[in-house]
Amino acid sequence: MQKTSDFSTTRSQFLAAGSVLATAAFAQPARALAATGYDLAAMEGALSRPARHRQVIAAPQISRGAALRYAGNTLNAFQFALGGGPGSVHTICVFYGSSIFYVMNDSVWSTYRVFDVLDGSGDGLPLLVHEPRNPFLHARSPLRATDAPDDTRGYYHDFSVEALSHRGVTWFVCDNALHTGAEQVGRFEHVDPAKVYADLRAGLVPGAIVVPAGVAAIVLAQEARFALQPA
Repeated sequence: MQKTSDFSTTRSQFLAAGSVLATAAFAQPARALAATGYDLAAMEGALSRPARHRQVIAAPQISRGAALRYAGNTLNAFQFALGGGPGSVHTICVFYGSSIFYVMNDSVWSTYRVFDVLDGSGDGLPLLVHEPRNPFLHARSPLRATDAPDDTRGYYHDFSVEALSHRGVTWFVCDNALHTGAEQVGRFEHVDPAKVYADLRAGLVPGAIVVPAGVAAIVLAQEARFALQPA
């Protein structure tokens, strides 16, 4: 990937560009549906999955992992405190700003310096070591459903993307935010935005569903009887 000749003089511009990601869903006009751009059947299937309780978490930013904590705490409350058992609640997280990076693989976080993007957007993670990997992605437990619910190092306190996917959480990713992120990163990294966009799409975790617009997906979820939780 080509870099700027003097990164020190453009770093502030590059970081400032990250602020656009936080409101990407609102800054971009609606994009026409592409014939192969979205798996609408997967989106509709997720919205119609049978579950006694339904929750949609609307996350425009990383916010230090808030959306993942909310999802994990909801699953635990319904499974244990309310006695519903596993699968009694279906949670969908809608990522429509800088939060899209929750569900990107390590290659994306390394190649496009996602920690820097988040720092510049005001959505930074100052308490985390800025390693070239996604700190929210990988499981922190052996993913054993037999773990004790109060084991803080066990399955039910593992709020990673991998663990929550294993427990049935669904990820919706806003295509408007993907395009906006690709355009901004491409401009300041001197990389074709089309390539960045392709890399972001290819770097999504298995099972993540790209939707035309995150805000529209939130409306559809509420119409399908999902209770809204802002993150």
